[in-house]
Amino acid sequence: GILYINDKDQLKLSFYENTSLKISLGKNGQPLEIPPIAFTNNDICSFAACKKQIINIENVAECTNYDLSSVHTMDEMIGYHTKSMIVIPLVNHDNEVLGVLELFNPLDKDSNITSYTEELEYSLYFFATQASVAISNITYKNETKELIHSFALVMSTAIDERSPYNANHTKHVAEYT
Repeated sequence: GILYINDKDQLKLSFYENTSLKISLGKNGQPLEIPPIAFTNNDICSFAACKKQIINIENVAECTNYDLSSVHTMDEMIGYHTKSMIVIPLVNHDNEVLGVLELFNPLDKDSNITSYTEELEYSLYFFATQASVAISNITYKNETKELIHSFALVMSTAIDERSPYNANHTKHVAEYT
């Protein structure tokens, strides 16, 4: 599967996991050198994000409804063949797209590649909802942290500027701390 995160209206590849090829990229926040996908109606991931709809493709080779060039490019890069896939937009409670989850080649109980059933699609929708909540919480936590740091900086600057005797004192205390 692939997790794309919305970064300024571009889908940035955040995590890639392929168990059959034993590939795992993006763990522990390591950056990936894959160009982001712009929010357009061209690429399948951006299409799902723009329309805020799940796209379930039973046979990628026969699909002509969507631009699957990014899927084919990734397959060529890693030597893989995507047969079936599902693309799920991650949307928060404000109806903003946080990212896209792209899953491919589900396996049946005998480890044969199958397609995503309606029941599995329904389950994955609820999983995506929980992932959206987690991403929202992380985003809010980071924004709150930035806000507190900005507030502390403004207050320390105000204190330092208040008197020539205090100039840079607060800044130096923070640096030493």
